[in-house]
Amino acid sequence: EIVLAAVAQCGRALEFADAALQEDRNFLLEAVRRNGRALEYASHDFRADREVVLAAVSQCGCALVGAATDLRGDHEIVAVAVSQDCGALIFATGELRADSQFKAFLGSLPVPSTPKPELEEDDQPVVRRRSSSTFFFGRRRSEGNAGLSGLLGKDGALMCEMANLGLPVAPGFCISPEDQESERPGSPWSPDSVNGIVKEALAQVEEATGNFFGSSASPLLLSVREGSAVQAQGPCRHLSNIGL
Repeated sequence: EIVLAAVAQCGRALEFADAALQEDRNFLLEAVRRNGRALEYASHDFRADREVVLAAVSQCGCALVGAATDLRGDHEIVAVAVSQDCGALIFATGELRADSQFKAFLGSLPVPSTPKPELEEDDQPVVRRRSSSTFFFGRRRSEGNAGLSGLLGKDGALMCEMANLGLPVAPGFCISPEDQESERPGSPWSPDSVNGIVKEALAQVEEATGNFFGSSASPLLLSVREGSAVQAQGPCRHLSNIGL
């Protein structure tokens, strides 16, 4: 019970549990029911165990990252994971994401209500590029797609793709590294230009959410993370709650 309490607080605690407990299937089931992310620290046999994986993603959608490859292509398991957390779609197999029936399921997911500008009855939100260096996503539209991972990084491209698929992705934007090394006057990434580019992209997010960066009445809080075309092992740098 002490180990289970530790796992509930931090999934990685499973890594330091007694070997006998790590190989106990009933214990593993209870562990992932309390904290789905513990699945990442289970043995390969348990990460390939359908019942264990289903229990894990039912508790935490992003526990899908720890599942064996064939289960990350399982319609039911991924559907449960995405219903818990739309970001779990990143960990599904490409074959499943391309499946027409699964796309129809994604389109049926409810979009959380957020303040946004009024649209005419027949209007659809249209995304218009405001900068060649930033790519907006949100409100079931984006300026990018999964094929732009070389430009936006894997995670950024998939966020754009999830928005295109109609998932309720929180509005945001990707900053492309293209021409980033150049500091010549007039370059998109010269010190004189970068603030304006980010502010322009931020204005799109404010328009989509109805919240405003730096506002005390209706603050827009940002989460910022790095990304790359090839997903590397280890933690990525991530800043949360910018704007408090």
